[in-house]
Amino acid sequence: MRKLCLYISILTMPLGELFGQTDNELFKNSMQVSLGSSKHGTDNAIGIAFTAEYSNQFHKKLSYTAFMSATMHDGLNDVNYFNSNGTLIAGKVNFTTAGMQAGLALGYSFYRNKRHHLQSSIGALFRYQSTSNPEIVGIAMPFPYTGLNFPARSLAFGGVAALSYEYTFSGDLFLAARGWLQYDSNEDALNIFSIGFGRRF
Repeated sequence: MRKLCLYISILTMPLGELFGQTDNELFKNSMQVSLGSSKHGTDNAIGIAFTAEYSNQFHKKLSYTAFMSATMHDGLNDVNYFNSNGTLIAGKVNFTTAGMQAGLALGYSFYRNKRHHLQSSIGALFRYQSTSNPEIVGIAMPFPYTGLNFPARSLAFGGVAALSYEYTFSGDLFLAARGWLQYDSNEDALNIFSIGFGRRF
């Protein structure tokens, strides 16, 4: 009879409680830092991205994240011009594009337990950017065109979409991998893949 009662209690127990993974037992907050590679699609330049963020799981499936990021990219542009002797010179100009941004994102958890967390998110951001890309800002003499086509410094609003996976390896510590796409009102597009480390509490 005792065995029968035990079997019944196991079969009727929620799976989360059976494996010790009820939603009430999971951490609600986390902080994370991440570093990764980034491609600035507008400049066709490769660089790095660093992000610090705070997340709160306010619902079984939903969370919000506040983040700040810094990016830096560099590349080369072909530049052809005539020197003072009338000779055509084919050269290259190195440029750097750097930016900082902050934003909020809403996340949806596909799967979440004590070890694993698979989540997608969408959000909005505000970005400050500075660039020396000659295709954007123009270049000075002796090159054949001067002046600013667009501001070297810009402010923009944008949107972001991400897919992330987190693995908790020791109590409240976890590793994370994330793919990130963003586009802003300055027509800048960034693709970021990062690896992060964080703590839940």
